[in-house]
Amino acid sequence: MGWIKLLWQILRNRGLESYGKEHIYKMIEKLEYSQCASKYEQRRAENFVNRLSKYFSKTRIQGVNLKRIGPKYDGGYEVPTEVHVDFIISGGIGKTSEFEYDLAASGKKVFAIDPTVSHLPHPHKNITLIRKWFSNNDSNNSISLEGVLKLCSKNSKVLLKLDIEGDEYIVLESLKLFKNQIVVLVVEFHENYKLSNIEFLEQYIKIFKTLESSYIPVAFKANNWANFINFGKSFIPEVYEATFVNKFAHRKTNNKFKSKKTLNYSNNPNRIEIPNKIFCIQDD
Repeated sequence: MGWIKLLWQILRNRGLESYGKEHIYKMIEKLEYSQCASKYEQRRAENFVNRLSKYFSKTRIQGVNLKRIGPKYDGGYEVPTEVHVDFIISGGIGKTSEFEYDLAASGKKVFAIDPTVSHLPHPHKNITLIRKWFSNNDSNNSISLEGVLKLCSKNSKVLLKLDIEGDEYIVLESLKLFKNQIVVLVVEFHENYKLSNIEFLEQYIKIFKTLESSYIPVAFKANNWANFINFGKSFIPEVYEATFVNKFAHRKTNNKFKSKKTLNYSNNPNRIEIPNKIFCIQDD
């Protein structure tokens, strides 16, 4: 149906308006990973999604008080209020920078990393725009996690936010090295349809091991700009947002308190919601 819809849009001369080259490439890529993966690759992905499901199933019982920062819909994220941070590193600000301005207004120093943004909507003394790609190396065009952490004070506590359209996996490969400094982690995980690819899956597993051992999930949101996919009986959103707290920092919070206010809103209010969880269907 996706291909029929695409052709129909193009025939109606709306192709350039509705679909760019990258959108079409993504559709081809999704078809490749969903239809060309072997049974072994599908099974490995299914097992890993089930593992993710178990990890995130405890999200709502962690008892951390949360506050939504940024816009009500897409671009806003749930952040713990009881965890002290000195600096904000924000990868990807795109069309909206409300998240960064809200935190800067609270007195936090913000490093906003995005090469696609030429300038901020308006200057702010607490926001520094770094027009580079967030990556795993430092160059004229890119900056690594280690590189941007050097801009923060020594022994400072950092909130790291990543919404960088698939490059989050490259940045998070070095998370293990800085887990004691990054006390809050807010990530939008993209391209989960690639889990049937062995190389991508191995990269994901490496990152997930650090999350399992050092971080506690405190918020989860399926992004309804994208769809829901499955590997066998395990189901996962193509894109989801999650907030994590370093285990050591979590022990210092009042973990008996639970935020009662609903903070989750649709990323796209004009689209129907998708299941807000990762899950596996069990046989009867």
